[in-house]
Formats: sequence, structure tokens, C-alpha cells
Amino acid sequence: MPLSDDELRDLFARLADGELLGLRASVMKELNEPGVIRSDNNPLGDYCEFLVAAHYGVAPEGNSNAGHDVTAPEGSKIQVKGRRLRPDGRKPPHFSGVRNLDDEPPPFDFLIGLILNRDFSVAEAWQLPVERVRHYATYRSHTNSWSLRTISGSMRDDPQVKPIELRNAP
Repeated sequence: MPLSDDELRDLFARLADGELLGLRASVMKELNEPGVIRSDNNPLGDYCEFLVAAHYGVAPEGNSNAGHDVTAPEGSKIQVKGRRLRPDGRKPPHFSGVRNLDDEPPPFDFLIGLILNRDFSVAEAWQLPVERVRHYATYRSHTNSWSLRTISGSMRDDPQVKPIELRNAP
């Protein structure tokens, strides 16, 4: 049975800063061994890729694969972008940068954008064909990438931008 927020706060209050960082390292190692995450970076991106790959019943692509993160069983290439709600509950305005969006052929067929709650459960997930990503994204020369807003407003009404059901990891 998971610990409550109060129990976790009590536990963490008893640990020194270095011990908390050591606990984080141990958690990252535990998540890395079964492939839930694949690096020591912020686990959000790896975890979102894991969730999308699990949705399709496949493994995420390797870390060195440029352009897409998951290949669906029918062959569609999927770019995964994820963000987590801010501590105040607001949604971040943009996903992380999308690279090589103007390449031909495009580096992916679909982008799946996830918004996770603070506890890493899935708040919402959306699928956009690459053509709609190109339509909504804005090029940012200082990052050499395309900026895509998190799904809101008119994007929600676009019939090609579809909500999808993703389950949380067990």
C-alpha cells in the first residue's frame, strides 16, 4: 500500500539533503532496471515514452534514434512529448522543442503529447498527425526547434487532434 503524502513528508523530514539525493538515485536505478526510464536525466520524457510504448505493446526506440521515440506495430513513427502540471496545478504552455519538423520525409507520422499530474499519473494525452504539428508549431531559431503549445483552445476543436486513453504504469 503506497504511503500517504503526510507519511512521505514525515519520512523526508527525517532525512538530510544528501540522503534525499541518495534516495532519488536509488529510485532512478530501480526505474532504470525494468526499462521504465532509460537515462539519469529528468525521468519525465523517458516515462512518457514508456507509457506510449506500453499503449502500443512495443518497446521505445533506442536513445540514439533521431526523430521518433516509438514505432507502432503497423509501422507509424511516433514522437512523444510530455509535460507535468506545475505545482499550482496549471498546465505548462509548451511541450519541449520538436526538431527537424521541416524535413522531408518528416521524422515522425504522429506526435503524442501527454500532460501528467504532479504524481505522474496521466491527466491527458493527445495525438496529432505531423501535418497538424507543422500547422500549430512555431519555429524558434535560438533553439533550432519548433515550439508546440500544449493542447488547448482551438486545437481541442480540431478533428485531427484526438484525445487518446493512456493507462498509468502499474
